Amino acid sequence: MVSFFAKVLLTYVHNIVYLYSELHYYISRREERIMARPTKQRCICSLPRVTGFSPQGCKASGSINLTYDEYEVLRLLDHMQMTQEQCAKRMQISRPTVTRIYDEARRKMADMLVGGKSLTIGGGDVFVCPAMRPECAGEEHCCHKDPELSRGVRSPGEDSAGE
Repeated sequence: MVSFFAKVLLTYVHNIVYLYSELHYYISRREERIMARPTKQRCICSLPRVTGFSPQGCKASGSINLTYDEYEVLRLLDHMQMTQEQCAKRMQISRPTVTRIYDEARRKMADMLVGGKSLTIGGGDVFVCPAMRPECAGEEHCCHKDPELSRGVRSPGEDSAGE
């Protein structure tokens, strides 16, 4: 009788250990799948001439930073009145990425305006387009017309470790 219960208990413990190891394996594989891809550098036409704004009539209640790629998406979609597909092609990213960047930029702009916060423009993993493209021929903000607009931005593929 004791040997029967010992076998059942041993089988039960073996099954628990097996299930635990399977669960551990599944969780570790899940974490590998969830890991995000590195952010792709985004191509912008130029750095903005203005790098910040502050509220008038009251003291700023904080600060919001709009990255260069968010600024570029706002400029292309709202100022240049491009479609999201045209914007994505110009910045060399996917259309869903343009949508995500645009949503974040609009959220930041609304927070700045409603909350009376100051705005700074800078940062982000971007590069200024390396050469004048045919679609930039009539572009007012092209960095190839004004080299000062491309100051301080890395070239495509350049490592951030050197900074």
